[in-house]
Amino acid sequence: MPDDSNFGATPSGLPKNIAAAVACIPFLGGLAMLVLEPKDRFVRFYALQSVYFGLAWFLSEFAVKTVGGIFGSIPLLGLLLGLFFWIVSHLLRLVFLIVWAFATYRAFSNAEWEIPWLGAYVRRQMAGQEPPEPPV
Repeated sequence: MPDDSNFGATPSGLPKNIAAAVACIPFLGGLAMLVLEPKDRFVRFYALQSVYFGLAWFLSEFAVKTVGGIFGSIPLLGLLLGLFFWIVSHLLRLVFLIVWAFATYRAFSNAEWEIPWLGAYVRRQMAGQEPPEPPV
């Protein structure tokens, strides 16, 4: 039987790239991997990105649907505005889906990839959470 340490196994028994790819599942995958893999920096990076990415996805969907519903209720003009927000909603979903698929691909490839704007925030947050090195 091969030694799992050569394959970069994590405490849950999953290889690092598989655990990071699972962590890319927006919000829920990230939360699960934060609980299951609290010490692995690579997996934790993708898990934190996933949590924030899932929240951003949800909030943007909520905002577009709410604003679209409000403006869509205006007589006559509402039909055009409703169509506009319907298109914006679907384009937004497509962008989020592409970013999610690319992040999952990069995680599966064992390469760290920062989601634009979000990745830098996650890196700063992780830098504040890193435990101090023990004295030598």
